[in-house]
Amino acid sequence: AGMFSDCNLWSCMILPFACLDTLGAGALLAYASDDHHGSKEFRSRLVRTCSIVAAVLVIIVGVTNSLPRDHTAYVFGDFILKDLAIAAVMTVVISAATQGIGGIAGAILGSRPLRYIGTISYGIYLYHMFLLVIIPHFLRWIGFESPALWVRGTLQVVASIAIATVSWYFFE
Repeated sequence: AGMFSDCNLWSCMILPFACLDTLGAGALLAYASDDHHGSKEFRSRLVRTCSIVAAVLVIIVGVTNSLPRDHTAYVFGDFILKDLAIAAVMTVVISAATQGIGGIAGAILGSRPLRYIGTISYGIYLYHMFLLVIIPHFLRWIGFESPALWVRGTLQVVASIAIATVSWYFFE
């Protein structure tokens, strides 16, 4: 609804109402995984359903993203279906991760650096959006008018991790 009103695009993408599909999928997975309320059968049905929904939506989003950006189907696929597809895919991935992933993928995901990123991930989530605004201003302030995207991206990642680390040790 926000995309058809005077709503700020960022607000439409990141405020809680814009994320209800993702929050709802996470809540369903948490409920299904709970020992007191959930069951293995319910969790299994949820993951199977999300797998099918994810597969269908990824195909639809792929098709709509090949259309011109001003096409109604592109907008529908990019702003509505893409988030739902991500929610469905991540529900399946997170469910698998909680059961344990073996092989190379499991070794990578279980590595110390990635587990540490998981520990501070909430701080990264909180601070990264502010850094999208702050870093370009900071770069202009120190004399870099338009650095390459990879420079800004690298600075954002490093700064997000650094600030989240400080936040984790001093505030959380």
